[in-house]
Amino acid sequence: MRLKPGQSQDFVIGFQHVRAAQITRIEWLDVEGIAAEEKFKQVSLSVSSDSPLGPWTLVGDWDLSGTSSPAVFELEQPAWARYVKFSATSNSTQYTYTPAMIKIWERPVDDDYLSILGEWGFASQSAFYELQHPLQLGNHLETVGHDTKANAATLKAGSRVGGQVSLGKQEHWFKVDVPAAENTLTVAISGDPTVGAHVLLENSSGETLPMRKLLHLSTTEEHTFEAVVEASQSYYLRVEEPPRNVVFLWDTSASVGAYLPVIYTSLMAYAEGVVPGRDSVNMIPFGGNLLLRDWYGEAYILQTVLNNYARKDNSSEAEATLAQATKALAPRAGTKAIVMITDAATGQYPPMWNEFQQVHPRIFALGLGSQGAFGGNPPLEQDLMQDWSRVNGGHYTHMLSVGDMEIAFDRASTMLRRPAGYTLEVSSSFREEPGPGTLKVISADNSPGGAVELILDASGSMLKRLDGKRRIVIAKEVLSEAVKQYLPAGTPLALRVFGHKQPNSCRTDLEMPLAPLDPGAAAKVIQGVNAKNLAKTPIADSIAMIESDLKSAKGRKVIVLVTDGEETCEGKPAEIIQQLQDKGLDLALNIVGFAIDDAELEASFESWAKLGNGRYFSASSQDGLSDALQLSLQIPYVVYDSSGSIAGEGVVGGDPLDLEQGFYRVVVETSPPRIFTKVEVMGEQERLIEY
Repeated sequence: MRLKPGQSQDFVIGFQHVRAAQITRIEWLDVEGIAAEEKFKQVSLSVSSDSPLGPWTLVGDWDLSGTSSPAVFELEQPAWARYVKFSATSNSTQYTYTPAMIKIWERPVDDDYLSILGEWGFASQSAFYELQHPLQLGNHLETVGHDTKANAATLKAGSRVGGQVSLGKQEHWFKVDVPAAENTLTVAISGDPTVGAHVLLENSSGETLPMRKLLHLSTTEEHTFEAVVEASQSYYLRVEEPPRNVVFLWDTSASVGAYLPVIYTSLMAYAEGVVPGRDSVNMIPFGGNLLLRDWYGEAYILQTVLNNYARKDNSSEAEATLAQATKALAPRAGTKAIVMITDAATGQYPPMWNEFQQVHPRIFALGLGSQGAFGGNPPLEQDLMQDWSRVNGGHYTHMLSVGDMEIAFDRASTMLRRPAGYTLEVSSSFREEPGPGTLKVISADNSPGGAVELILDASGSMLKRLDGKRRIVIAKEVLSEAVKQYLPAGTPLALRVFGHKQPNSCRTDLEMPLAPLDPGAAAKVIQGVNAKNLAKTPIADSIAMIESDLKSAKGRKVIVLVTDGEETCEGKPAEIIQQLQDKGLDLALNIVGFAIDDAELEASFESWAKLGNGRYFSASSQDGLSDALQLSLQIPYVVYDSSGSIAGEGVVGGDPLDLEQGFYRVVVETSPPRIFTKVEVMGEQERLIEY
């Protein structure tokens, strides 16, 4: 793997049928014959009994430097683990080798423990852990039905209430009186198998108050929130079921070809039951894109689109399609669910887990047994589908026949549409420093930390007008502002422009070779650029020239591409970016999409920026373009918590990050990276890092 020094890579391991085991020993075996600097030096070990996304409990930090292979980590006490996470930190400027093998040892069987490898039922995720952790009802549960604020039920600290809420039909209200001298309200809402209800906090005036989710205390079955309140005041909790968003995915490969007719029939049947205003549905066949540009809750639209689908796709890439679906669900308000039919004979697509981490979709995996007929691995495929279904209280079904598929679809439909059951518990307390703290990172010289290349699109589409001005005029004004205000004089800078020389051409030109920035001279060159009508957009060719444009630059290379359109010169930007990465260039490719109204194109820009270790920014106005360009020139940093999970991301000089009280590791992505360890953040205080 090519990682920046100080950058962490997570490896998450699950066990057969994602059962929870007690583990006692871990062994790390390095690849034979590699140099010491090519090995991981430090690993943080964490366990989760819930999902492959955590929450994580830190087991310990493992120093691998100077150890022989295999390195051994002995746990002081057996730890319950459904998943084990290794957050490995690189110190190399070149490639770092992943371990050849990781071995995890289960506690030996005795009178007090039974192995997860025993017989616990076909495809059962429940084993000895569930026997040791039966459902705990706790305090007496009161069922309530107070459906308006006017008749809200009084909820006392420490008492548990429960009920069911239904979208558009039933919501529940509770009144909470905060005792004198207390300023913090903690609210826990539970659901089975996941939290399906949403809770809001209002004051007596009807204003909605912010509640902060406590990630380290929250699981798929219980979400815990905290709010800063005033003593001796009354507040109201509203529990509701949010709108439902569902995207259907289905395998289009030959291995499931016999099932495709019943898949389409089942999709049609689900569409019959959607309710406008409550359900929003979309569909993605493996190998294709969203069948609907907008999401719909009208049955006839869904059925028409499905009927008109050409059914020519042929793909088994489940993980890539899951990532695509999760990204599409991200901006949707309400419940986010995926219903997927596949045999999971798929290639790996690691970015899928990053999307899961951001969105937490509820996944219903309807598994068709491949039986290995097409070179598959049925046990592995089954475990993969069970992993996906555990992300947020989804469900896995193993299907052997057409009848099983019909039952599985009915089950998924029922689980998605049934009223959301919940239990609610509230407590209040006084805290000297209620609320989170903040972290701010600043730099003395405000430099982007390396050479900068600006790539400007001056093709024909930039002659279009926006708010009375041509787009190219806006872009030139903003770029001139950037070289005068955002970049310190003397910063190594190059400028490349395409589309400004010849019509019907894919020409791209280096207008300013790499040199220390002279703000006035650079602004003059930028103002001299004029868009050419009918000129094309050679994005790939322009990116390919980065290597030669910046060949004399040392360290980190920041590229900012400003464009308003798609590649039109038959280039393949993703392939070019990957080639630059394979050559070991230390680059961050930031893309600013200007006046883009195509969601699919924006998704491509975002994926290219990620591939180039950069970020994508969308701008729809001159002010938006100015803000996006300023952000693209700032240095990003990543904050890791004690378990190695990303707690937040920001930019140097940007807004402070809200963080729970605790210790963190901060990696500023300069070249080489600046790494700050044991950074303590206190409640309601700002921690400042200046370098």
